[in-house]
Amino acid sequence: MTLNYETEAISVDISSHLKKYNYKDASHREKTRFDRQMNIVVRFWDFYSRNDLHELAVIKGTLSYFIHGYWKRSGKDVCKLNIEQEIWQENPSSYGWPINNWVLRFADRQKNKVNFLHISLHKNEKLDEEIYLDIQDALILEIAVSKAMQLLSPTTEFNE
Repeated sequence: MTLNYETEAISVDISSHLKKYNYKDASHREKTRFDRQMNIVVRFWDFYSRNDLHELAVIKGTLSYFIHGYWKRSGKDVCKLNIEQEIWQENPSSYGWPINNWVLRFADRQKNKVNFLHISLHKNEKLDEEIYLDIQDALILEIAVSKAMQLLSPTTEFNE
């Protein structure tokens, strides 16, 4: 099974595979067990979050806060939502170069009394990529990330 959501800068890929395990029960009868293994990847440009519940929760929480704040503050007294969230990753580089520090930042921005969610990727403290999501784009992305979180399951390990 594969589910995909993709835009120019952001993608959510969900795939699952069934693994078959044969074993014998206490009565020495042959049994078969199927175990579903999920693989969830959320990508913002070159920034990948793979099966990481904490990173998925930060992304979903930020999107949900933006959506709720947007609707709560739409009207005459539109104001800034004060969203400032970051996810850090250290990416070892090849050929003995120093470690790359990447930061995915979420912040709210306002233009003409309309709020946008600003998502930016900083590589080694320099802005590399950025995108502004309106409420509709944020809502669609929040649905995709929510679905990914629902399908994320613990991995099963067998001692043989």
